[in-house]
Formats: sequence, C-alpha cells, structure tokens
Amino acid sequence: MSERAYPALQNAVVLCIDDNEDELESEKSLLEIFGYTVLTAPSGSVGLELASMHSVDVVIVDYSMPEMNGQELAVEMKRLRPLAPIILLTGAVNVPKQALNLVDALVLKDRLASQLLPAIAQLRGRGSISPLKILLVAGLLLVVLGISLLVPVPHSMQGIKAGDMNMGVETSHSERVWPIITAVLIAGGIALAIAGARTERSEKLRRPHKHAGST
Repeated sequence: MSERAYPALQNAVVLCIDDNEDELESEKSLLEIFGYTVLTAPSGSVGLELASMHSVDVVIVDYSMPEMNGQELAVEMKRLRPLAPIILLTGAVNVPKQALNLVDALVLKDRLASQLLPAIAQLRGRGSISPLKILLVAGLLLVVLGISLLVPVPHSMQGIKAGDMNMGVETSHSERVWPIITAVLIAGGIALAIAGARTERSEKLRRPHKHAGST
C-alpha cells in the first residue's frame, strides 16, 4: 500500500504516546513509511510537553499507561490542543464510555496495521479546512464588505404637491453610508486577516523537521 492510497497523510505531524517502547517504535516506523512526521513520547507528561512545543495534527494515545492513562491524558491534551483529533489505542475490549467520549477514534492494537491509517486519513479529511484559514477568509470578507459600503448610494426625495403648488424640492444626491461602521468593518477585517496569516505562519515554523522524534 502506498502513500497515494492516503492523500490526507501528506505533510501531517503525528504525536504517538505509549509506555511500551517496542509498540511505540512500531507505530513510528509504520507512519513514517506513509509520509508522516512522527513525534514519540514514552509517557503522558512527555507527550504533553511535546504537544506544547510543536504543532501536531493527530495524537495517538495508548489507553493503559502507569503514570497517566489514556483517558486522563486525553483530558489534558484537549485543553492543550483542542483542534487535534485523538486516537485511542487499546488491547482491552471494555473501554469506559467516559474515555470514548473524550477521543475521536478507537483502534484495537491487534488491528493496528489495518485500522490506524484509515482512521487517521478520515480524521485528517474531516478537519482539512484549517481554522486559521477560516479566520483569514473571514477577515478578507469583512474588508470587502466594508469597502462595498463606501460605494456612493443615490438618494432622491420627491417633493410634496399641495393643489397646483409644489411644496417640496426634488433633489438627487450621493452620500457615503455609515462611515463609522465601514471603518470598523475594514479595520476589523484587516486585523483578522493579519492575525490569521501570522498564526498560520507561526504554526508552520513550529512544525518539527521530518522524522523528528523523542523516545
């Protein structure tokens, strides 16, 4: 199976957290074959530290770990990286419902080779539209809306007739509509666009180099 089978995996950063070094190395080797940049952590505390230092796209967590189990780690990871989907790895059949509610996918360890890659590809495809890009687009739309309000709008006022006598004066003029609102829209749009662009650039700079890992 080649990378072409999973186009959503391109340029993705995955954080794998498992206290079993052999299983951790197996996950890392499998994912790197398909083009991932993989970060590895032997414990929940190390995983949280790596997640605070690097931008990660997907987090893979072992459920049974001595220091911090998968459920406890998922709670902390959601606070730290709320946009990163979490995949829970387990060899147990009965996983608490509370744990399942905290993660985005469940993969059984004995089916790791067949379930892990499709699960990640599905999660990556679901979140393919970056919130940072949405912020950038929203800012640009606000700017466009603000500029559109600067277009002169013609107004006319028809005179009022009383009998044969015209009591009003028919006028036609152009004026700028809502100058304060227009200025606020443009300024807010520019601020959003700049914030989105800067944040996205910062996220790219924080991404680790290919095959980076910590064991």
